[in-house]
Amino acid sequence: MSRMAPIVSVKGNDTSQYRRLTPVECERLQGFPDGWTEGISDLQRYNCLGNSVTVNVIEAIAEKMKKDLEAMKNRSTKIYKV
Repeated sequence: MSRMAPIVSVKGNDTSQYRRLTPVECERLQGFPDGWTEGISDLQRYNCLGNSVTVNVIEAIAEKMKKDLEAMKNRSTKIYKV
């Protein structure tokens, strides 16, 4: 497992440079509020964020599951309704 900080390519005029993402940028990418991991070193912040689950993805999956379960419930109610 790599312990490097995440980097991004920044394209300029005919050149590419790289820069390190800040912990706040990583928090935003993972769906956490700014400063969520404050109080520990940047390396620990990167590790915590890299080991976390992306909040926005989990919310979207849960919402889809909720809609599907409600649809299944409505279908079964209609089928067995007397």
